[in-house]
Amino acid sequence: MEGAHQVTRRLLWWGLLMGGVIAASLLIAAPWLGGWFTDDPAVAETVTGVVAHAALMQPLSALVFVADGVLMAVLAGRLLATSTGVALVAAAAVLWASAALGGGLAGVWWAIITMMVARFCVFLWGGRRGLAKWIGTTAR
Repeated sequence: MEGAHQVTRRLLWWGLLMGGVIAASLLIAAPWLGGWFTDDPAVAETVTGVVAHAALMQPLSALVFVADGVLMAVLAGRLLATSTGVALVAAAAVLWASAALGGGLAGVWWAIITMMVARFCVFLWGGRRGLAKWIGTTAR
């Protein structure tokens, strides 16, 4: 079992590192990203305005996606479903508030970030309670 824990830790570190690389790449490319997708200056400016949001979430998202893979491998479907349900409620609340306050595209990105934070928190909570509860087996 210790080997599986070592591999999981290594995967999480690689995920965090790659999330940081992608975040830095997005921030470096931010001034040009909008122009790569459209000739409309207003749209390009809007895209450039939310690149920081996308970059901010990359390291955390990488950890969540690695955890998804690990949890799928150990058949922890209940924990995955719980994290998705909690994330849905949290993101919907942020989207609703954003719409009410005129948050626009930035508000949508904050909802996506909230979704990732919520999933990460549920994974931490679930891991602390022990994966055996989530996969329907007893710890050995």
